[in-house]
Amino acid sequence: MPPSFQWPLPEASTLQTGINQALLTGVLVEPVEFRVTPTGRTVAFLELEHRSLAKDLLPLERLELCMRVVATGSLAEQVRELHPGTPLQVEGRLNQQRRTRNGNLRWGRTELVALRIFPLPAPGIVTD
Repeated sequence: MPPSFQWPLPEASTLQTGINQALLTGVLVEPVEFRVTPTGRTVAFLELEHRSLAKDLLPLERLELCMRVVATGSLAEQVRELHPGTPLQVEGRLNQQRRTRNGNLRWGRTELVALRIFPLPAPGIVTD
């Protein structure tokens, strides 16, 4: 019988604080949507589409996803001028809203809460 695989245990400090970091590149596919909270804070919602080849993830051939990105405060103001088709790199944390309806727990859509957003050069454009 082959030995069973066991994941290495993380350090205790990692378990207590948790690690939730995400980096995603993609293209903005819809105009940025803005809202203002009751406290006056600006929130921006972006739809980022990612497509890549999955050479090292057989049997998958490609990866495709559309992720909602949430930016708040000054970061939300910085994305005001972005338009669909803009390539972006987003660093942040994953979040999924929970709701209880009729006593049942419901999970909402997974979203990427942005800490940093960087516009990238368009494919085929060389920058110095």
